[in-house]
Amino acid sequence: KVEALRYIATTPNQKFLFRKMLKKGEGSTFKVFEKKEEEEEPPAEEEGTPLPPKEPLIHCIQNVLLGPEAKRTTFFTTPQTGAYLCGNLQYKAFTSLANFDAALLAIEEIKKAAEEKTKEVEAKKKENEEKQSKIEEELKAIAEAEAKPEEEKKEEEKKEEAAADREAKKTELNEQLEALKKEEFEAIPDWKEEVLGKVEATPQDLAVCMDTLGSLKQFDEKDIAAIKAEIMRLPAALERSDKVEFIRELERHYTLLEAAASADEKEEAKAREETKKEVEDALEEGATASEQEISFAHAKKKLASAAKNVQEISQYALLRPEYIKVLQAFAYINGLATEDISFPDGTPSPAALKGLFTEEFVQAASRVDLKKTEVPLLSASESLIAEMKEEEVKAKDPIIAQLLGTLTLSLIYVL
Repeated sequence: KVEALRYIATTPNQKFLFRKMLKKGEGSTFKVFEKKEEEEEPPAEEEGTPLPPKEPLIHCIQNVLLGPEAKRTTFFTTPQTGAYLCGNLQYKAFTSLANFDAALLAIEEIKKAAEEKTKEVEAKKKENEEKQSKIEEELKAIAEAEAKPEEEKKEEEKKEEAAADREAKKTELNEQLEALKKEEFEAIPDWKEEVLGKVEATPQDLAVCMDTLGSLKQFDEKDIAAIKAEIMRLPAALERSDKVEFIRELERHYTLLEAAASADEKEEAKAREETKKEVEDALEEGATASEQEISFAHAKKKLASAAKNVQEISQYALLRPEYIKVLQAFAYINGLATEDISFPDGTPSPAALKGLFTEEFVQAASRVDLKKTEVPLLSASESLIAEMKEEEVKAKDPIIAQLLGTLTLSLIYVL
């Protein structure tokens, strides 16, 4: 397996780098991951006490066109004068497919525990309310007794408790009532708070790179010190962002499944009938449309109306290998070639694929004439999704499943 660096974030004018990769042995960026011989292993992190950020290893080339380092410099654009600097950083991330799957199992356990705890807490609250109600009735009786005319009170005090005893009883009841009102109940487990304790964050190694290409600007000591300080601030920020991203991915999963579960089958059947009528109205008199033609037209119509939902794919932090195949196939039937969506070694670029899914692209895809798409691209699409079943994918991600369904019908129609 070849070690390589892939770009996961860039400035706006360098987004082309999402499809680039730097293999170990190319360029000099890998130097920032080389451990110094004299470097000691960091102490173990104590629970609740995170270690301070480690000072990054900086590698700087002041002139990328001259000197020994210039020979190793890899350019992804036209070589220009300027300096190049990179530094390493490591942070702990929860967002991974392994953690996502583990989290789904953990959430089911947390939800069961929450249901049981809810029943328990509700029972205690009911018991508390009943006790409060009883005390309030007793206090009301005492208040009514105190409000009686003086002669009745005197007569009653002979038969019942003395005024002093009644006052003591009232004080006792008020204290009990106050205690019941202040009683705190156990919190119901919230999966968004609990789930991070059920999965383990894993170290992620990144290189932060910058250059001054197109100028004679170099990085002086002050620049390098400022860059080091910024890099040392990044791990904490990235870890906070990753936690938010991980929870967002899980929330999206449940939101999509809930939306799919609430879909109205009668409305779907009605919409299909409308599509059938539109297709048949467009045919010559006496001609009939095949089920394949109707299904294909309906799938394209649904895709156009769901364009805003489908563009949600551009926000996915995680893509399963089978999802990547669906996105690849969708790109191919819309006329995009492998080099448009892949790294130089042919591996699909998740960032490039996600970047396709704007509302405009999906709308255009719903109108594309597949008969103009090159046969090799159609065949490539077919082989990518050959073993996939829409219903199985739908159980995990209805949006990807919709794309798969559209692809399947499209390929049946055109091939």
